[in-house]
This record gives sequence, C-alpha cells and structure tokens, in this order.
Amino acid sequence: GGLPSTVFGEDDDDSVVPLTSGEVLVPFGASFARLSADNDLAQGRVGGAAVVTGEDDDVVTFVGGWAVQPRKQPQPHGEQYDLVTNAFSSFGLMGPGTALAAAAITDVSVAALVSVGGVDPHTQATSGRVRFFAADESEGFFGDAAPLRAARRDHTATSIASDLIVVIGGRDQNGNVIGSASILDVDGVDQPLPVSLRRPRAGHTATLLPDDAGLGENVILLCGGVGSGGETLDTCELFTAPDNPRNVATFDTASFVLVGNRMSA
Repeated sequence: GGLPSTVFGEDDDDSVVPLTSGEVLVPFGASFARLSADNDLAQGRVGGAAVVTGEDDDVVTFVGGWAVQPRKQPQPHGEQYDLVTNAFSSFGLMGPGTALAAAAITDVSVAALVSVGGVDPHTQATSGRVRFFAADESEGFFGDAAPLRAARRDHTATSIASDLIVVIGGRDQNGNVIGSASILDVDGVDQPLPVSLRRPRAGHTATLLPDDAGLGENVILLCGGVGSGGETLDTCELFTAPDNPRNVATFDTASFVLVGNRMSA
C-alpha cells in the first residue's frame, strides 16, 4: 500500500490512488532478500496499522488508514498477508466504528488488532467506539469491546498488557487538540487518568520502552505531533503508568514528565 513516491510530501486528494502492491523484505545475512507478493491488496490504503499474527508469526493483519477512491475516506477493509502462500486475502469490512487508530494486543489464545476511537468509516464522525479484529490461520472476525468515554482521533493507543491499552492525546469531536489520557480495559471500561500531557498533542508517536531501559515498567515515550495552536512540536515527554494499572485507586501515581532535550526538528 501507501502513496506513489511522486506525491511524497504532498497532500493526498481524490486524484491520488493508493498503491495496492506489496513487497516483502526477508533478512538474509547482512542484507535483505526482496520479493513481491503473488497478488495485490484488494483495497489500496495509506497508513493504517498492522500486527503480526499466526502460530509461527507468519501472518500480518492490516486495518485502518485512508482510501481515496472514489474519494478520501477512512479505509474500512481488513486484509491479511500470509508469508507461506505469499498472498493477500480479504477479511471483510470492520463495519460501523473505527478506522484510523489501532493498538496491537496479544492474548494467550488469540491475536487481535484493536482499533480505538478514530473516524467512523461510514459517517466520517470522530468515534469513541472500540473494535477488535481477532484472527487465526484460517479465519478472522470483528467484534466490539468497551467504548471510550469520549470520542477522539489522531491519538495514540499503546498496549501495556493483553487487555489494557493506554490512550493519550489526540483531537476531540470538535477538532480541538487535547491532553487527556485514559486506560482502556478492553474487557471492562475506559478509565480516565487524573494526569494530562504537559503539552497537548495530536498525531504524535508513542513508544513503549523496554523494562531494562532503567525507567521502570510501562513507560511510554511520546514525541512530536501538533500542538493546540496548530504548531508542529519538537518536544517529547515520558508517561509512567500507575503502580497498578488495573486498580483505579493507584491512578494518581501515573505521571507525565517533559524530556529535557528537544528533537532536532
């Protein structure tokens, strides 16, 4: 998927058709072997999310992103690539709900890609709905999980456990950049945190740092994005999850701290 390189850096519009081709890079010594998939995506997409599934980590599931044919709109189709067959296959529509924001969670028995908030692909409205795509090597299905307390888009959703997702920042249904955060229990409810981003931001990145980084458990690095005034941000901050993210009584131990240095651009 993605856009042709000839329009890189430009706004995609109705005249730019997303690519449907796919390429595979396989580690081979100090380099990579490159091959093309035997078929194309059924639906081209720009952006979206992907997660590795399958018993042997040989299947990739794609959801979300944009489609711009016949017009720019959230991409509601789900597809999979199977490394063994070197082919894409469609798993149908996500249905009413979300399209643009996703976090990958892994359970003991099933791998799921969870789409949290974002844009409803049917109404174009900012959504608070949470949808999950569960798949094994032979079939896949969509379902509903606990919804967000408030609709948001352009946020981040970071998995810190098989059923817990940290939702940070983004835009509300009026398009305002927000700094609020919550912990979503996909088997329960979305619980707001009593702390907020030091700089409200949307379209930022969120990276869960490894425990051996020396900063503790469940620490997320948030960088860049767009601020409340529309400015591009060069700041980063660290979010530290509550001591017990399953216990609301410990939520006041969560924190956001600005990183001392700034990004170079």
